[in-house]
Amino acid sequence: MIIVGDKANNLCNRLFVYRDIIAASIELNHQVVNPFFEEYAKYFIGTRNDILCRFPGPQQSLISPTPLGRKIARKLIHKALTMLRHPDSFLARSLKMAFISSGYETTLTNASGEYDLGSKDFREIAKSNNLIVLTGPLFRVKTQDWVQKNARTIRDYFEPVAPIRSTVDRNIHYARQRGSMIVGVHIRRGDYKFFVNGRFFYSHDQYAAIIRNVRNMLEGQSPVFILTSNEPIPEIHYYGLNAIAVNCSPMEDLYTLSNCDYLIGPPSTFSAWASFYGSVPRYTISDPQQKPLIGDFRIG
Repeated sequence: MIIVGDKANNLCNRLFVYRDIIAASIELNHQVVNPFFEEYAKYFIGTRNDILCRFPGPQQSLISPTPLGRKIARKLIHKALTMLRHPDSFLARSLKMAFISSGYETTLTNASGEYDLGSKDFREIAKSNNLIVLTGPLFRVKTQDWVQKNARTIRDYFEPVAPIRSTVDRNIHYARQRGSMIVGVHIRRGDYKFFVNGRFFYSHDQYAAIIRNVRNMLEGQSPVFILTSNEPIPEIHYYGLNAIAVNCSPMEDLYTLSNCDYLIGPPSTFSAWASFYGSVPRYTISDPQQKPLIGDFRIG
């Protein structure tokens, strides 16, 4: 059994970590327990009814998975893991437990702190231990095709619950009435003013210019642009671009993007998850002055 032993960053960073852990667990014949996914569990088919957010799922907990119940379960498990992690723990040795930590560098740096769950070392650990506790934000399957091989199962597990799907369907239906090709735009502002010294903090005028370039690239296909952001969008900057600014929750924004035909946005696990989940080609804006080409759009 693989146990996720702490919280690592926010929603989409954790989704990518859990995605790769699930892929590795399938290939290595382990179950997964992830009680630290508590605050997001209610949004997904695979986790909404399970206080421990187990995989395979969905599973039904004997204890009602209320926010308080999830919090208590997470604290109890954290306390138990802290005790078992002690190097002199006889019980941990008896249970054949292994504790593995990844680094904590930003995922944008491709840092050496990433731990490869497809590595030979981890496969040996998975064979020789009954319980494997993972802590840290940088667990990935880097050297195997396990994620793509198990993508359908992973997507089913992270399917959003019905109320979110309903809002997403309305957003997409409205956009389809205004254009034959939907381009989702992730306008990441707010925290990006300070993230890596504001390197990817683009102005609304820069986003609008990129949208114009994409519109020209898709000439003849009648594109409509769905705008999402982590702050209010001043629509005047996007006048005349056949753009729709949605005002939804982060989860509704995320899965609306996953239902588009193309995506554009700065480097971010938010739009990267939408691209993975919906198999949507994405253009990552690393230079706002550069004009995107169709070959620059990639999934993931």
